Amino acid sequence: MKRKGIFAAYGAALALLALASVYDLFLSERLYAPNCLFAWVLEHYASVVAYGCYAFMMAVLAKGRHRFFLLGVFGFGALCVQSFFGIYGLRSWLLGIAFYGVLVFFALYSAHRMSQAKCEAWCKWILFYAKLMLVSYGIVLLIKLGWQRVRFRQIDAQHPFQCWWLPQLAGTAYASFPSAHTALTSSLLACFIKDVWKKRRISIGKAITVFGAIALMGLSRIIMGAHYLSDVCVAFLISFSVYVWLERKEKRKYGIWESRWKHGR
Repeated sequence: MKRKGIFAAYGAALALLALASVYDLFLSERLYAPNCLFAWVLEHYASVVAYGCYAFMMAVLAKGRHRFFLLGVFGFGALCVQSFFGIYGLRSWLLGIAFYGVLVFFALYSAHRMSQAKCEAWCKWILFYAKLMLVSYGIVLLIKLGWQRVRFRQIDAQHPFQCWWLPQLAGTAYASFPSAHTALTSSLLACFIKDVWKKRRISIGKAITVFGAIALMGLSRIIMGAHYLSDVCVAFLISFSVYVWLERKEKRKYGIWESRWKHGR
C-alpha cells in the first residue's frame, strides 16, 4: 500500500476516534436498534462465511503439504467446537455436524481442483493472512482483558458508561473495548498483499470492497449495542498497524520498493 493510502486510512480512523471521544455515548443511543435485520444477520451469520474460508484454507494447506497444516486444523477445530456448543447447543448437534461437514466437503473439492502452482501461491497468502489475524486478535484480546469495558447494551446503575481511554475494570464478563469482530474483519486487509508482491497499485474496487466490509461490520456492532464507535476505531487501528508492519517486512524480504512499482499494472 502506498504512503498516501496509509496516511488516508490512519487519518480517517483517527478522525472518527476523535469524534467518538466526545460523542461515543450519544452515537450509540441514536444508532442502537437491536431488531435491525442487517445488524442481526451480520452478528449471527457472518461467521458462516468466515468458517467456509477457514475450511478452504485448511484444504489448500493440506494439498500443498504445508508444515503448518496440523496447526491450522487444530485452530479450525477449536472454532468449530466453540460454535458447536456456543451457538448451536447440544440439542442441534446434528445440524452443527452437517453444517461443518458441508463446508469441509466443498473446501476439499475446491482445493482438489486447484493446480499445484496455484496452491503454492495460495499457501503463501494464507500464511500472511494467518499472521495478520492472529497478531491483531491477540492484541485485541489482551486489551479486552485489561480494560473490561461495559458494552452499551450492558449499561445499568452498577455499570455506567466509561470513556474509551480509561480502563473500567468491570469484570471479565464485560469486554467491549476493542471490537474483536472488527479486528477479525480487518484481516481482509491481507487481500492487498498480492498487489504488493506483484508490484502493482491496489485497485479502487478492491479498496472499496475491503474497507466497506470492515465499515459495515463495525456499524453493525454499534447498531446491536455490542460496541461503541471508539471500540471499532481502535480495533481497526490495531489491525491496520499490524498489516502495515507485516507489509513492510514483506517488502524488505522480497526487495520491493515503491519507486520500482509499475503504475497501474
